[in-house]
Amino acid sequence: MQVKTFHYKKNTGWSINQFPALDSKDTLVLAFCAPEYFDNPEPLIELRAAYPQSCIAGCSTAGEIYNDTIYDNSISVAVTKFEKSKVNIVTVDIHNAAQSFEAGEKLAQSLKKDNLKSIIVLSDGLSVNGSALVEGLKMNLNPSVIITGGLAGDGSNFKKTWILHQDKFFHNSITAIGLYGNDIEIGYGSKGGWDIFGTERLITHSEGNVLYEIDGQPALTIYKKYL
Repeated sequence: MQVKTFHYKKNTGWSINQFPALDSKDTLVLAFCAPEYFDNPEPLIELRAAYPQSCIAGCSTAGEIYNDTIYDNSISVAVTKFEKSKVNIVTVDIHNAAQSFEAGEKLAQSLKKDNLKSIIVLSDGLSVNGSALVEGLKMNLNPSVIITGGLAGDGSNFKKTWILHQDKFFHNSITAIGLYGNDIEIGYGSKGGWDIFGTERLITHSEGNVLYEIDGQPALTIYKKYL
């Protein structure tokens, strides 16, 4: 397996003089992009031209990481050429969060084949319930299949996110990447959750993992006042 990472900034262009020669049908290209590149796709067009055989996926972000630095208004790219493992990408549409579990089931069924080791999920960040999506993915998969990924962002706007699949942009969609083979090993880690501060309050209306009301007031009103 060969892995190369590089970066694009609007004022200086690509961080490399030429794209690594890793194009193949078993190459995965991941591109994490500032939201503005939906309307200014030239760098992504260049990326697609450099890797015509490869599986390309990506999404809009709320900040891009390259090496040990967090950037805005940029594109971070990782290109992985597998020697023994296979790659497959599928995308499904989703119109509201209530369809999240069903969308996860569809993605899992499309990717479910012998030697499936891992699924990387890149999802619309505004029309999807991430918890329900993961439960749908897990429903018909072997527990040994590792699911990683996340929800797309659009900075601090919370208006529109997008997914990249090959050379096309999608709103209200979820892309999932399947990695296959007996020779690949996947590792992952995560950390998250809330910490306590301020006055203790009572949740008075919620559905599943969606919080609507605190102490009889809309949750958003409380957040805006105190956060």
